[in-house]
Amino acid sequence: SSSSSSSLFLFWSLHLVHYPLQVPDAYLERFPWIDDDRRRSYHAMVAYLDEEIGMMASTLKKEGLWNNTLLIVHSDNGGEILLGGTCGGNNWPLTGGKFSNWE
Repeated sequence: SSSSSSSLFLFWSLHLVHYPLQVPDAYLERFPWIDDDRRRSYHAMVAYLDEEIGMMASTLKKEGLWNNTLLIVHSDNGGEILLGGTCGGNNWPLTGGKFSNWE
C-alpha cells in the first residue's frame, strides 16, 4: 500500500544477468532455437530480467507513482565473458568485458 503523494527511493540490484547461469526452466524453453546451452541460459536470464522490470513498472503505474518516477536501468560491464566463455556473454562488436582493459 502506498500514497502517490509520498516520496519513494528504490534501489533494486538484481543479480541477473550474471554467473552462475540460473533461470527457471520456463524461460529456457522460450529459446529452443539456440543450441548453445550457455547462450540459451543467457538469453533466458535477460528475458526474465526484462519481465521483472516490466512487473515493477506496472506496479508503479497501478499505484499512481509512474508519472513521477525516474527509472534508470544500468549494466556495469556488458556481457560476461569470463571462464573461457562459460558465462554465455558476447560483447561483439565491442572488445573486452569485466576485468579487461576495456571494461
